[in-house]
Formats: sequence, structure tokens, C-alpha cells
Amino acid sequence: MKTKRVLVKLFIKQSAELYNLITEEYVSSEFHNQKFAEYASQKLGFTFNASHVEERRKAAKLPLNPVHIPVPKKLTLQERVELLEDAVNKLEKLTNK
Repeated sequence: MKTKRVLVKLFIKQSAELYNLITEEYVSSEFHNQKFAEYASQKLGFTFNASHVEERRKAAKLPLNPVHIPVPKKLTLQERVELLEDAVNKLEKLTNK
């Protein structure tokens, strides 16, 4: 099932607070955009999404934190390679949009 994307514009105050939080905590948090949006929503009391974080992260010229992909320890080497290839493919799709 495909989810519907909703465009939500932020007020100036919300945008400024999110920008400040991103510049202070994004890199050290090691969260990717979606996870940081969830964190910021809880911390600041507004609803943010990954696009809000991405726009302000780019404006602050901060690097994208990697997406952490949990890997179960009882996998064979071949299974781990396949998981890694899947993750690389997903990242390539995201960056080629």
C-alpha cells in the first residue's frame, strides 16, 4: 500500500527552532533525516517530517548521517552481502531522485 505524502509548511518560528536544533544536534545524533524528524517532533512539540530536516540540513551544509541497518549476527557471509547490496540499492534510489 502506497502512503500519501502531505506537504506541511512550517511557520517561521518552527522553522527557526528546527534549524537551530539541526545545527546543534544533527551530526552528533547520528540519526538519518526521518529519525531526526521524529526526535525533533518530540523535543520541540511540533510535527516535522524528513523533508523539513533535509532542507534545513542542506541549508546548514551538514552531511547526511548514514542510515543504520541492523544486521542479525547469525547470518552467513552471503546473506550479509545480499543485505548490504539491498541497502546500497536503496541508497542509490534515494540519491538519484
